[in-house]
Amino acid sequence: MKEFEDDFVLIKKIIAGDVDLFAQIVDRYKSHVASIVTGRVPFDDVEEVCHNIFLRTFKSLSNYTVKTHFSHWLSRIAVRGCCDFWRAKKRRHEIPVSTLNDEQQDFIDVVGSESSKERFEHSRELDDSRELLKECMKALSPEDRMLIELVYWEGWKLKDVAESFGWGVPKTKVRSMRAKQKLRKLIEKMIEDEG
Repeated sequence: MKEFEDDFVLIKKIIAGDVDLFAQIVDRYKSHVASIVTGRVPFDDVEEVCHNIFLRTFKSLSNYTVKTHFSHWLSRIAVRGCCDFWRAKKRRHEIPVSTLNDEQQDFIDVVGSESSKERFEHSRELDDSRELLKECMKALSPEDRMLIELVYWEGWKLKDVAESFGWGVPKTKVRSMRAKQKLRKLIEKMIEDEG
């Protein structure tokens, strides 16, 4: 609770004109923001996205109220910043490069230990699957993409995801199930079209 009060006092001083104190907010929460951004945007863009999130946070400080912890409020801005990044990428028609999670990396390690023929076949299947998934994820809205990543790939609790998006838990649950259904339909259609 002390940190909660310290944040509010610090924010009041920043809003009152002592803008140099914002550096303390950045120092205090840079690893928190980086943990949200890392893995959701390409590695080369993490620093820029984090920077933009803190800029948005600074501009929005006057909107912060004591109703929630500052870290939760900042998490919402960070999640939206990741969504904005992908919206901008989509407008520029750039294909996002997905990063491998632990399960995918483990799969690659297993494949690497098999015979060369099996390794080649599995590698090709993995490439095909990864390309299929990338194309299908690209067709989703940034919010749906983030929901799938947070809920189904990273196992976040619905309550935490809801707080990050600024939604209620029921809305988050429904939106995440619909996003999963959309992804499933896109994958089925792609497989059907290729078959």
